Amino acid sequence: MHTARRAALEKRRQQNQKRSLTFTLGGAALLVAGGTLAFLLLRGRQPGVESIFGVNVTPQNVLLSFTTSTDSDPWRQLEELGTSELQKSWKDRLSAFEADFLTPFKLTYEKDIRPWLGSQATLTLLSPAPEDVAQVGANATVWLLPIRDPQRAKAVLNQITPPPVARTYKDVVIQVFKGEGGKTLSTAVIEDKLLVVSNGDITLNQVIDTYRGGPSLAQTPRFQEALGTIQDNSAFGHLYINLPIATAGILQNAGRNFSASNLERLQAIQGLGATISITGDGLKLNSISWLKPDAKAKLKTLNAPQSLARLLPEDTVLMTAGASFQQAWQDYSTGTEAQLVVPFNPRKIQSDVQKSTGMDFEKEFVSWMSGEFVAAVVPTADQEKQGVGLLLLAKARDRTQAEASFQKLDAAMRDRYSFLVAKSKVNNRTVTTWKVPPNLPLASHGWLDDNVAFFTFGGAIADRVTGAVSASLPSTALFRATTQTSLNPNDGKFFADLTRTTALMQNSPLLPKLSPDALKFTQGIEGIGITSAVQNEWSTRYDMVVKLKR
Repeated sequence: MHTARRAALEKRRQQNQKRSLTFTLGGAALLVAGGTLAFLLLRGRQPGVESIFGVNVTPQNVLLSFTTSTDSDPWRQLEELGTSELQKSWKDRLSAFEADFLTPFKLTYEKDIRPWLGSQATLTLLSPAPEDVAQVGANATVWLLPIRDPQRAKAVLNQITPPPVARTYKDVVIQVFKGEGGKTLSTAVIEDKLLVVSNGDITLNQVIDTYRGGPSLAQTPRFQEALGTIQDNSAFGHLYINLPIATAGILQNAGRNFSASNLERLQAIQGLGATISITGDGLKLNSISWLKPDAKAKLKTLNAPQSLARLLPEDTVLMTAGASFQQAWQDYSTGTEAQLVVPFNPRKIQSDVQKSTGMDFEKEFVSWMSGEFVAAVVPTADQEKQGVGLLLLAKARDRTQAEASFQKLDAAMRDRYSFLVAKSKVNNRTVTTWKVPPNLPLASHGWLDDNVAFFTFGGAIADRVTGAVSASLPSTALFRATTQTSLNPNDGKFFADLTRTTALMQNSPLLPKLSPDALKFTQGIEGIGITSAVQNEWSTRYDMVVKLKR
């Protein structure tokens, strides 16, 4: 191929890659966040890292790799979980896969693939060869299918019409089939043990290069050690995301201006791995992210027992907690977001507080918030109005300093916006309340115990926060079911009662509105819990439970 032609194809590939990497990682993130890619997680179990099929022939520069068992039993379990809408969506996606890869060639999974397929199968997304961009877009799909019955597998390939066009690459014969609707499929049989299938012809060369000794996923730095910590004999799926490639694409697509130091920190993250299992009423994910061996920044271990959640009412619908707000602020400010559960933007908070109050948030507040913290969404006492308030609890290192900061904040709101700022007794605790005409409470703050400060915004929930909690959030069945973990102690926890949160989202001005498509998935999920813990200076563990409705 002429040099100019190849350069043009490569330029087109890069442009397409910028547009779609965001959606690729977004799909994987939805898997981890809510099970929306559960249609891929159909079946099986793995005894350990060494037996994850395909890692030795998957190119090291793969964007995403997902290995699952071909056993159908777990899928039958999934059919009993989630709403009919969610189940239909999973089945529609499976049908879409068959429509893309099998139907154009007059094949079906049950009749033509299942009889000869081995116990596991691997899906990978690779950056396509320049010649394949026009056909596949920014990411080529490659399936690695183990062959249990070579003669039957070859017979299926031989029945496809019209006959394929064959070529040879490094002594491996590659067959290119053309099907209905302009669909093409390239296949290669390796040692009668593995069938490699791709929608990108020249892209298939990457797998053969790896098979012939090129860098593989199994040789990725710390891959074996990291995934060894999340082995689970009940897992039916293994996921890997190449974070340097994924984040680079997202940053390019979003057009975000990152400093050289922050970009360096993001690119220092090597990967994210997860095992996914089916429980009696949902999905369990054990995952890990890790840094490259040459990463300059190291993770700080702040795992500690946490107790502030006990101060939340039992009907709290959403909560995130951490071991140190100050440390979380520093981590996000320096770009080490990968070790935290729920992201926030320190620069925006700092800027917004500065503009609205004239105060330096980091100096006035972060400086004393060095202990445990909780942010939560709490319903108001009047359930019929479906009101909610936002709540922040923070342990103060220096209560005197904290009180001085709150006094400055009160003065700023009174002087700048003419808020009525007044103190009163609520459940025998002194509470400062901001009110706006006509005498409507907007925010409040005060103290619980000796060193736990609280701040509320939105719905009037000060009475609920300061009153005696007859039953706290940690005592509820849903919280316990979704936050069960072996990561004790830990440095972060997230919980969402999605049934009630989704209902409140439809009416509360404080909560975001969900799109119709997102709403379909959340309606099938009862609750989600995530727990994080820094294992060492280079890796962070995450345990997640997704409880699905029956």
